[in-house]
Amino acid sequence: MPKSIDSINCFLMPVPETVPMRLLGKWLQIFGLDIATAMSAATPPLKGIDPGTPYTELYRRLNLLNQLELLYSDHRQLATQFGLTPEH
Repeated sequence: MPKSIDSINCFLMPVPETVPMRLLGKWLQIFGLDIATAMSAATPPLKGIDPGTPYTELYRRLNLLNQLELLYSDHRQLATQFGLTPEH
């Protein structure tokens, strides 16, 4: 019995860079491919999806709300300084 992985590999495939045609055929069958597909040129990788800037409008609106809150708080401070009650 072989004792190491290397000796097993040498037993199965005398030249590790090559694969016997019968073994290749079984591998292709397992993966559901045919020899023409396996030997064809590789397809180029797909480009990723560009999401753009989906939060731009949200940040613009949040900025407007912050400005409105600052404006309202300034008016309330002025009103209390002059003894007036702010309108609700």
